Amino acid sequence: MSRDLEWIYSNIDYLKEHHNPYTSTGRKRYVNAIERFKKLLNHEWLKEFLSRRRNVKILDLCGGAGIGSIALCKVLLSMNFKVELTISDIRRDALELSKKFAREELNLEVSTVLKDAREEFDGKYDLILIYGASTIYFNPWDWIKMLNNISNSLVDDGLFINDDVDRMYTIVYQQGYKPWLIETALRDKLVISVHSEYDFTTGMFKRVCCDLLRTEEGKHFNLFLWSLADLAAYIWLFFKDVDLIIDDPLKPWHAFIIAKEPRRKFTTKELSTIPRFLSKT
Repeated sequence: MSRDLEWIYSNIDYLKEHHNPYTSTGRKRYVNAIERFKKLLNHEWLKEFLSRRRNVKILDLCGGAGIGSIALCKVLLSMNFKVELTISDIRRDALELSKKFAREELNLEVSTVLKDAREEFDGKYDLILIYGASTIYFNPWDWIKMLNNISNSLVDDGLFINDDVDRMYTIVYQQGYKPWLIETALRDKLVISVHSEYDFTTGMFKRVCCDLLRTEEGKHFNLFLWSLADLAAYIWLFFKDVDLIIDDPLKPWHAFIIAKEPRRKFTTKELSTIPRFLSKT
């Protein structure tokens, strides 16, 4: 996440509230996440995985304030598992918030890592989690590198869990891609986002976000409109099996993608060379 995206998370009110567990919206997300993980842990892969251990080491990528991973830990602790949680994000303030929130909710000190999710991770983990549809900020080239890092950072019987949304359905079909949007409208803040361009090499929609009531430079950010099928198919290349778990039949566009048995076919070095397709830009 770039500094521009940090500004966007701080200035678009629904994003700011959505990712902060101390707002009413964020608290609701957290409570909902607990219920979702209670259901998810009944999946046969997770039941089998948990039957082999009492200690669970978790890495939360793009974790922000830790709403998803702390909810998962809350459920595991209630089942008498011991947990060790590391939260990684590029937003320093969100990571500080996650430490406070984990102390209050779990009576646990969590490790935090200020790092881009596309970079290689240290150590091995039992579970790696991406919660909250963070993949919208990563293109397919990024996603391949991330999945390679994830598969190489899991223990042999480890699992990858990706909570995501089908944006081809929710954005392209339900709403339609908008050239401009009012993101926040308050007495002292009027934030809009405007379409800038489409990048054919990465598939990213480029937008500019600005506050019309302030005289400052617009903030740029990129979006990739993944479908659940896209995400799962890429994951399958790096794991031997993938499953889709829709926990709310009324919202089939919001689901968990769970993957097991990392293939580990590629090294980080093999994917570090920029392909000719991208080098032309």
